[in-house]
Amino acid sequence: MQVTETLATAFGVSAFALHLSGYAVYGHRVLSSSIRPNVASWSMWLFGGIVELLTYDSIEGGHWTSSALPLAC
Repeated sequence: MQVTETLATAFGVSAFALHLSGYAVYGHRVLSSSIRPNVASWSMWLFGGIVELLTYDSIEGGHWTSSALPLAC
């Protein structure tokens, strides 16, 4: 495996894990009633994440690490 592929994998996995851990913290605070989510903001983030995932996933020859972060969204 080349160095660039190794770095891409490391960064992709790290971004995925950090993103999911952020959602876990946010979800915990929502469930404990510390914060209240805004439906409009979450809808925009969801739509953007779906468009980004479809875009990155449609790139031919793209590595799975380029889709890791949009998948976490």
